[in-house]
Amino acid sequence: MEIISLFEHSTSLQDIKMVDLLPRNQADDTPFNVCYMLVAPNQKTKEHRHDERESFLILSGEGNIDSESNLQKVKAGDLIHFDPFESHSLVNTGVETLSFLTIYWRDYKSAFQSAAKHKTRSDEPIYITSGPPTPNGNLHLGHLSGPFLGADAYTRYMKMSGQEAYNISWSDDFQTGVFDKSEQLGLLPQEVADRFTEEIQQTLKAMNILVDMYLRPSLSKEYQEGLAEFFDRCWQNGAIIQKSSTEFFDPLENRFLQESDIKGFCPNCLEHCTGNLCEECGHPHSCVEVVDALLSRSNAKPIKKELERLYLPLKNFADQLKNHHDHSLMRSRLRGLFDQLNENQLPDFPITYPSCWGVPAPIKSLSKQAISAWFEMAFAFLFSIKKLEKQNDPNFKTISFPKKGRIVHFFGFDNSFYYTVLFPSIYFSAFPNQTLKIDYVCNEFYLLNGSKFSTSRQHVMSGEELLEVASSDEIRFYLAYTRPEINRTNFTKEAFCQFIETEFGRWKQWLLDLDSRIKKFFGGNVPEAGLWTNEQKIFFSSLEDSLRRISKFYEVESFSLEKASQSICHFVDECIYFSEGEKHWPLSIQSHPQFRTSIALEVTAANLLAILVYPLMPLFSANLWKQLGNRKDLQTMGWPQTPPFAAPNSQVNLADLSILRVLHEPIRNQRNLS
Repeated sequence: MEIISLFEHSTSLQDIKMVDLLPRNQADDTPFNVCYMLVAPNQKTKEHRHDERESFLILSGEGNIDSESNLQKVKAGDLIHFDPFESHSLVNTGVETLSFLTIYWRDYKSAFQSAAKHKTRSDEPIYITSGPPTPNGNLHLGHLSGPFLGADAYTRYMKMSGQEAYNISWSDDFQTGVFDKSEQLGLLPQEVADRFTEEIQQTLKAMNILVDMYLRPSLSKEYQEGLAEFFDRCWQNGAIIQKSSTEFFDPLENRFLQESDIKGFCPNCLEHCTGNLCEECGHPHSCVEVVDALLSRSNAKPIKKELERLYLPLKNFADQLKNHHDHSLMRSRLRGLFDQLNENQLPDFPITYPSCWGVPAPIKSLSKQAISAWFEMAFAFLFSIKKLEKQNDPNFKTISFPKKGRIVHFFGFDNSFYYTVLFPSIYFSAFPNQTLKIDYVCNEFYLLNGSKFSTSRQHVMSGEELLEVASSDEIRFYLAYTRPEINRTNFTKEAFCQFIETEFGRWKQWLLDLDSRIKKFFGGNVPEAGLWTNEQKIFFSSLEDSLRRISKFYEVESFSLEKASQSICHFVDECIYFSEGEKHWPLSIQSHPQFRTSIALEVTAANLLAILVYPLMPLFSANLWKQLGNRKDLQTMGWPQTPPFAAPNSQVNLADLSILRVLHEPIRNQRNLS
């Protein structure tokens, strides 16, 4: 017999006590664990989710169980079961201590099933953002391969799946880069914003990237008034502080310096950086923290001067940010960045600066300062959603966080701090008790010939350059295939040309060969399937496997255009392999039942290809679908749950697939890509 003091080895945290009931020397050999918990009045257990099954047995007291946003009352005698990965917490709402037993154990079969079912799909709208481009230059392949293609493909997939989805973007007119560009070109900032916004929109259109809402903040009085009102709301809530700090100053131009005005080395990782954030490690910093700081234009050393302005103390939102991240979808690098910043204490982030370009801060003592473009960006998301909602409700006026729906942000790693830390903090400052439903899809840098894209160094390649020798669909697919999702990837014109010729050449060869067999033996009409061989059954089953696997890569939970495009290439490989193996039937007998099945299956596979590639190659997809003899519009049909089997007697004409061409002489002429 062994007798121990119940709380001798207990863990106590904020009036919550927990003790393991199993002897320590047996815990590892027992298939389950049991803990005794005491929760003081008004205290709450930490919300969490894990892979084990778990049950609570309430022994005394009363409280509320919060599980997956469902709140239920519990009392002594209640037994509550939780599935794997189901978030849950327990709050004591009574006047006496609440006690309960928790029993938890691993059931891997249930865990796998629960993990597969975990999706954010709902009947509520999804607001998708690709980040606002700064109108100080046109978009290059680095921009297009990341947020813009990602947001467009995801939006197309969600809409085709029947989800109410909107792709939102706007021109980041008041960004400091616009003012810098205006000085370089000798133009007004508004002229620069107008000129490059037009170029950006033309590029998006040429690349078939659709945006449901594209705002021009510098041209909208309603927007600027709404921003001032939103800023004042944060100020009135006491979230913003005013303080003096030491900043860099240029006495020759008589102005304070910020962001790209300064260059040097990151105080965190010592890589090259500018005066606001390090693109390498993602850590923010002030200009005066930059190591060996110099003026970007002259390489001279700046002087220091005191500046009074407004700040948002991000450390005040650390707990809310952590809880928000726990309920959001984001990769581990983003979580790691927050943990690093939080460990060193989140900074006070400046949200106003002296400038004649931007929306004036609505604070009398700082009337000559503008609202930071980064603060503005958080508001712009809400304003864009408001404009969409206003189309259905003309009386909707109040700026608020959407009560229904979810936001999905697409952005590059260099903007990770802003999206995952700054913007949520701004929302918490405006709406203190708001639950944020936001997911984050981040990409790494896309390199050009081994180096970062750089407009200033003229180390760029635009979509317009490639459009001279390839279709937008071909470019989109290759950018997806080489998309920098968890690691940096590299674009070279040689690899692009080779991929277009070899990979798409194989696609075309298969489809044209299928077309010729249908015309030769069945008069151009899809035959009705006859008898089935085991090999044909296996191939048919593999089509459903491909649909399920590739669909997963378009969902936000496991979003990966890189995996989607590479899996599509593998899918075509399987189709070609099947086709080659089925060419040995006695073709002289046109009515051969297994031969009819073979052709019908290949057409079914081509139908599925048109569907799977739609988010990436919408023009080719629609053309292929039509040429396969399908009468119903592809988008109207929606994203299928099973492969769409070829309809007998459908007329097929795949010989005119001009949108998917093999490029020969034009693409081999490297001067076209110089």
